[in-house]
Amino acid sequence: MWRYVGGLLFSVLATCAWGQTAQPAPMAAEHAAGATVSVSGVSNIRLSPDRVVFTVGVESRGATVSEATKGNNEKMTQVIDALKKAGVSDSEIKTSNFSVSPQQDFKEGRTPRVVGYHVNNSITVTRDDLNNAGELLQTAINAGGNQASNLNFSVSDRARGRDQGLQLAFEDARAKAQVLAQAAKRTLGRAIVIVEGSLPNVPVPILMQESMTGARSASTVPIEQGSEEVRFTLSVTFELL
Repeated sequence: MWRYVGGLLFSVLATCAWGQTAQPAPMAAEHAAGATVSVSGVSNIRLSPDRVVFTVGVESRGATVSEATKGNNEKMTQVIDALKKAGVSDSEIKTSNFSVSPQQDFKEGRTPRVVGYHVNNSITVTRDDLNNAGELLQTAINAGGNQASNLNFSVSDRARGRDQGLQLAFEDARAKAQVLAQAAKRTLGRAIVIVEGSLPNVPVPILMQESMTGARSASTVPIEQGSEEVRFTLSVTFELL
C-alpha cells in the first residue's frame, strides 16, 4: 500500500515539474530582449583660433659649400634676430629644416658637373598671440627671408566648446531615435549607453583668407585668421518602451 502511494506521489511531482519547465518565458523578458535603438549624433562647433604657426626660411646659393653656407647663416641670423626684436621668444622659434645640396650642370653626352651649392635653412614660429602675425611675417621677409610657407591658424585648447558640442550631439542623437521609435510605434525611453567618438572625427580645413584689399598697409603681409570647425560625435543606445 505505501509503495503504491509513494509511486503515485512521485508521478504527480514529476508531472508538476515537467509542466513548470515547459511553460513559455514571461512576457517581461520577451519585451526586454532587443528593445533598444542605437543611433549616432553629430555636432559642429565653429571656434576662433588662438594659435598661429608659420615657417620662414632663407635659400642661398654659392660656388662652394663654405660660401653658400656662410651667406645663408648671415641672413638667417638676421631673420631670427629681427623676429626676437619684434617680440618672438626663444621657445616660440624652432629650426625645422636645414639642407645643403649640390647644383649640377647636365649636358647631353657629358658627365654632370657641380657648378655650385644650394643651402636652405627654415624656422617654424608658433605663437598664441594672433595680433601681429602679419607684421612678424613681413619682419622676417624684410630681414632677408626669401621663403615662407605653412601659415596655419588653430585652436590650442581642444576642450573649448566641448560642453556645448557634446550636448548638441546628444540632442541630434535623441532626435534621430525619436523618429525611429515613432516609426516602430514604440515610445522612446532613457539613454542606457553613450559612447563618445563613434564616428570618424575628420579634420575640417581651417577657413583662411588672404585679403589683398582694405585699410591695411601694403608693407605688411595681409592675413585673416578665419575660424576652425570642431566636430563632436556620440553613439547612443536608447530604450524602446
